[in-house]
Amino acid sequence: MFPVVDLVCAASHALCRAIPVLILSAMVGGAIGVLLTYWRGQQWEASMLVQVGQIGSSSAPLVAPADLVNRVNFAGFSAQVCGAAGYVEPSGKDPRCRIVRKTLSARLPRSGNLVAVSVRDVSPDGARALAALALNILQTEHQAILEPSVTRLTNTLNDVNANIRLITESRAEIFKSVIKVAGTNAVERKFSENVLLSSLIKSDDSEVRALRQQKEQITEQLSNVRTFNTRSVAPVFVPTRPAAGTYLMPTILWSVLGMVLCAAVVLVRDPMTRAAASYDDIRDD
Repeated sequence: MFPVVDLVCAASHALCRAIPVLILSAMVGGAIGVLLTYWRGQQWEASMLVQVGQIGSSSAPLVAPADLVNRVNFAGFSAQVCGAAGYVEPSGKDPRCRIVRKTLSARLPRSGNLVAVSVRDVSPDGARALAALALNILQTEHQAILEPSVTRLTNTLNDVNANIRLITESRAEIFKSVIKVAGTNAVERKFSENVLLSSLIKSDDSEVRALRQQKEQITEQLSNVRTFNTRSVAPVFVPTRPAAGTYLMPTILWSVLGMVLCAAVVLVRDPMTRAAASYDDIRDD
């Protein structure tokens, strides 16, 4: 038992004697951490909540939210964003593009249909611009899906308006006929034509009501609340502090690592520690 105590005491004495060296190694490790952090650079993260576009109602989205997540997480999408931002070099080794490829991601929360998209860049404005570019690419793709449906609904609305206008003009002609008949003296003819005109007016009224109801439904479907392209529900958010590249944690970690390595070297090379360990081995034998 005593040799173990001697070994611990020898190690503690060796570390006490090497305190200046340990402090120096911690400073060197901290400096290495600062340099590595400076070399990597700071990164700011931009995040946004994206609502998938829809046609008429939320039950008819342009694409499934899960498909949107897969689209953003696809490697080719980050390459499109880099190309739109002008980050891609002929060699394909642009450091800012590497950051985009590593950090551009999307996820779908367990509850709700809003997709969380995030990306990083070396500046807050750059991260915000990348998020806007990613959203613009998605909107361009989804516009191709949205436009045919909007065109179809718009044409249908124009047809309904045209029918309402024709019926209104026809009713005006009917009223002219009623007034014309009222000026004649033929009672029987006047009565029969009045009955016919009244039935036509009632028929037109029911048809106009149906057309106006259809017009209201289509107008509601075409409203910005019911039909819209994929969009961000709030402005792109960029924190005031960088998401990566802060100096505190790397400095602490590298300082501790430097002290640990230095302590290991001191214990291995200290004569008293080696002597105590050798004595302990001899006693064990």
